[in-house]
Amino acid sequence: MQKLTLLFTIIISLISTCTSAETPSREHSNVLFPLKVGNNWQFVDEDGDIHYAAIQGEINIGENTWYEYRELSDEDIFYINNSAKGQIEIDLETKEQSLVLPYPLDNKKTYIQYGVKSSVTPNVKVTVKAGTFNTYKYDFSVDEPSDPIILWIAPGIGPVKNIYKNKTYELIEFNLQ
Repeated sequence: MQKLTLLFTIIISLISTCTSAETPSREHSNVLFPLKVGNNWQFVDEDGDIHYAAIQGEINIGENTWYEYRELSDEDIFYINNSAKGQIEIDLETKEQSLVLPYPLDNKKTYIQYGVKSSVTPNVKVTVKAGTFNTYKYDFSVDEPSDPIILWIAPGIGPVKNIYKNKTYELIEFNLQ
């Protein structure tokens, strides 16, 4: 559950800043969210507080480049990458890799993420302060609906809406390199 909380924290960081509901560039359209040093997102919670996230660095492990994702207000760092099956995360100590966000999919799928039953639903329209997006809805609280962890991600842009600990975060602006 701790890894799931850390993943959620990372994802919240990514939920952020889009001044308009732009179509992703070709460079970004084949990934769930683009990973490049300098990419950053801004989001607002329901209390009006602004939160930031960014890709702040990269590290090479073997033949793969992993991207350092960090919430600017948090000390936790996650190393993530995109694969043909979706977004993966690596534990730098063990070198263990985990598929955290399956992508792409045509139909709803239920899967186990860090021992927790999760689901993903493609093609879910969501409207936030930044606009209306076609998203993948990731629900990490299938077995615990009273404590929802739900994330909507627009392919090629990143997270656009998140519910965590009964608080909602919405994308307001983003900058992709």
